[in-house]
Amino acid sequence: MSRTRGSMIDLIDNSLFLRYYWGVVNFRQHHMEKFFASLGLNTKEINVFLRMVELGAQPVSILAKHVGLARSTTYSLLEGLKEKGVTCEFERFGIKYVQALNIEELQLLLERQRVDLDRKEEALKLIETEYLSLQNHLSVSPKINLYEGFSEISNLFEAALRRKEFLAYFNAEAALKYMPEYVLKVPESAKETGKRARELVVRNDEGARYKRHTTARHQIRFLPEGFAFESDTIITEEAVYMIAYGENEISGIEIFQKSLAETQRTLFEYLWSQTE
Repeated sequence: MSRTRGSMIDLIDNSLFLRYYWGVVNFRQHHMEKFFASLGLNTKEINVFLRMVELGAQPVSILAKHVGLARSTTYSLLEGLKEKGVTCEFERFGIKYVQALNIEELQLLLERQRVDLDRKEEALKLIETEYLSLQNHLSVSPKINLYEGFSEISNLFEAALRRKEFLAYFNAEAALKYMPEYVLKVPESAKETGKRARELVVRNDEGARYKRHTTARHQIRFLPEGFAFESDTIITEEAVYMIAYGENEISGIEIFQKSLAETQRTLFEYLWSQTE
């Protein structure tokens, strides 16, 4: 083999290795960012927090130099991280140090949050009847929330799954392309919680694979021929959620208005009756 040909093969091998390496790095980075976003950290806070993990315990002045931010900005971000419970402080020789929680401390944080959430859910059950009686049922003004980016859409999807009713128009192919972590979220939720759900899916190869997850509690049918879209719609007892997928962005809208939800439910029921 000539030296030139050998060099070309080495170059290709190195290129493939680098692509694989950076693919693994990006995959891990994505999941770390996703996890800390679930704890309520924004992008700047996540960047500072991960730098803190690398640096270990440091005075704020040193940390500010390493993250490349003004000291006042660093203080503000650290205060936000402290409020979210992911950092701790201690003093040594009159100097205050800050550091990120280690993995065991993060696990304890999640456990505390789980216990706190259970308590809040019990408290909500106790006030549900009285709270509903206070609502203005004559109001026709919808409450609208906009969401942008993967972490916010994840929150929107989780909120929809917590509703009692779950009807959806679903494009499994688009979801697999842009939000693969959530393709099987509904069948998993139905299996774990006993939740009832019905979905009308777009006819494509991924839709056919997704339809295999049909169960008595989670019913899946194909939309009629010709229905194709790059978005999903979820209908609950008093809200409508719409998620739009794109090459450069994912966005969604949440509309709390019972009459709009009822209109969408009526259309859904008609299409459901026309399918198998």
